[in-house]
Amino acid sequence: MKKNQQKGATMIETLSVLSIIAVVAISLFSVIGKIYDRYKQSEVVDEIRTLQKNIKHRYAADYNFSELSQNDAQTKLIEEKVVPGYMVLDNQVVHAYGSTVDFEGTENNYSITFNNVSKQGCVELLMQDWVVSDMSDLIQIKVAGKTYTWKGATKLPITISDAFELCKDDEEENDIEWTFQ
Repeated sequence: MKKNQQKGATMIETLSVLSIIAVVAISLFSVIGKIYDRYKQSEVVDEIRTLQKNIKHRYAADYNFSELSQNDAQTKLIEEKVVPGYMVLDNQVVHAYGSTVDFEGTENNYSITFNNVSKQGCVELLMQDWVVSDMSDLIQIKVAGKTYTWKGATKLPITISDAFELCKDDEEENDIEWTFQ
């Protein structure tokens, strides 16, 4: 009597293994995507803090931020290394989500606006605890035409329900403006 010695796997066993590999790969891509989103959010928060600190140091002597509203303000900020080199692309200031950054200034305060932020990024940025140490100079946050301050009808910090309501699916509608003193 001959013994039947099979080598290899049956078709069902092969399909089972491939199915398991596919499920693991899909899960892995999902996890990697979430990790990447967190990394980008962290990078944007660092960019805001760096810009805030550098602008404050640059204008500390005269404490007048109105130069930031001039047409050549971005060029000056880039030339004077107020804006970190990794945020400069084609002589424009860009944030980690890949769109532009605008600056405005008055005599007493200044604003940094991150344009075209993704919905998830917008929600995460609005939910940040902006009262941490070097961010204590924050006066207000403005998004979707609504301004949040420490006092008044719409108070900081922004609630999660407000953040989801304010941040739109179309990233071109998600411009976030932080105003500092």
